Amino acid sequence: MTKFYKIGFFVLAFLLVATGGFYLGANRQKLLPQFFPTPTAIPSPTQSPQPTREKGASPALQPTSAQKISKDKLKENLVAAVTSKNYAALEGYMVEKPSVILASTECCGPMTKAEAVEQMKYLNNATPPWNFDDTNPTIQELRSKNASFAPPDSIVGISANEYVVVFILNSENKVSGINMAVSYKLLIP
Repeated sequence: MTKFYKIGFFVLAFLLVATGGFYLGANRQKLLPQFFPTPTAIPSPTQSPQPTREKGASPALQPTSAQKISKDKLKENLVAAVTSKNYAALEGYMVEKPSVILASTECCGPMTKAEAVEQMKYLNNATPPWNFDDTNPTIQELRSKNASFAPPDSIVGISANEYVVVFILNSENKVSGINMAVSYKLLIP
């Protein structure tokens, strides 16, 4: 009697597997996209998007591509963008692929302007006021002890709660690098 149960069990199991296989084979075109979506290539933009001016944003924060801005004017605009957290205004002052570094992390490297602006949200927890004064002793010490992070011609800002942002400029006064840290104390041994 138990022999018939065993045979019956195996016949039933075989029928279930065969029926399931037939169903999957017959409905393959419908089921595969649900479980294995076809990867789609994301087209890279041929031209980087132009920054849009937000309502209330100062026209001074929007350079024309033909302008070469002075370092003092650039610094003024960078300070305004950081203190207002209007990082999108910075896109017009960046090279096509600025390098972004978040100290003590694995992030980031060269990226698009839009990605760099997104990474600047790292500074959202910084407490004002920001100090961008080149004569500030902490900024001078940071430059002297960690010149690779804060080169001599860069624009450096430190927030009240120790966040650091460094804008590295190229010869055309365009931002070619943005270095950030949660505290300047991480960078000064």
